[in-house]
Amino acid sequence: MRTALMVGLIVVTLFTLISGKLYWNDRIERVHAEGQTAQHPIEEKDISEDTEPEKRKKIADVVTLDKLNYLPKELQSKFRDKVASGQPVTLAILGSASTSTKEGAWPNLLKEKLMNTYGPSVIKVTTKEIANKTSTQVIHEKLLDGLAASKPDILLIEPFLLYDNSKLSMEDRLKNLSTIIKQFKSTNSGVTVMIQPSNPIYQAYYYPKEESDLEEYALAHGYIYLDHWKAWPNGESDNLLSYLTGEGLPNEKGNAVWSRFLIDYFIQQATG
Repeated sequence: MRTALMVGLIVVTLFTLISGKLYWNDRIERVHAEGQTAQHPIEEKDISEDTEPEKRKKIADVVTLDKLNYLPKELQSKFRDKVASGQPVTLAILGSASTSTKEGAWPNLLKEKLMNTYGPSVIKVTTKEIANKTSTQVIHEKLLDGLAASKPDILLIEPFLLYDNSKLSMEDRLKNLSTIIKQFKSTNSGVTVMIQPSNPIYQAYYYPKEESDLEEYALAHGYIYLDHWKAWPNGESDNLLSYLTGEGLPNEKGNAVWSRFLIDYFIQQATG
């Protein structure tokens, strides 16, 4: 009886020691793995065809959330909320012929970079070019109804500043801009409004003042103002002519400098 009891105690003791050893080994491995992850963040290359679906999704989610750190802080919460809900952020780019839908134009260059960086699960980009129309015509002809009805999360608008030049007073143009923004807010009250000027033109007199008025309007109303003119040659410089077509619109160089400014805004910490 006593022998059996001693054997039982030995078995229990050995089982306890072995279980404890296995537990602490597992804990040490977990801590080591977490430390390795912190030192070497998970990257897309860590996902292979052999990766289990559940692990693949977890890695992809980590990569996605990490990439959102590239965004300016005023946009991070909007993107994170949408990603958490399983939906992409919708960005609507709107403007005149300066905001061309052609392949080499800045909207497509920006879209390509955004898609390559964040992917279709994070962002969806739509561009609407309305050429040869004043802002008044755009409103009266109801040319924005379809885009506004799509309820974009972000509206990046180039408000026909150049085409309106010499045709409408700045006061009327700003009133029209307010009307356009109101239309988008009527379908999505939480839309983030970003305003930017049309491209600069050579040796303009009134146009630079109108651009300054547009910036004042944006800041006064709490909208994000993207002053890409900072990236262009000075309007008084002959060098500016090499960035514009004969019609005063961005050429290949102009579209490149415009798109680079916006890419640097939307992907602040990304490299390449």
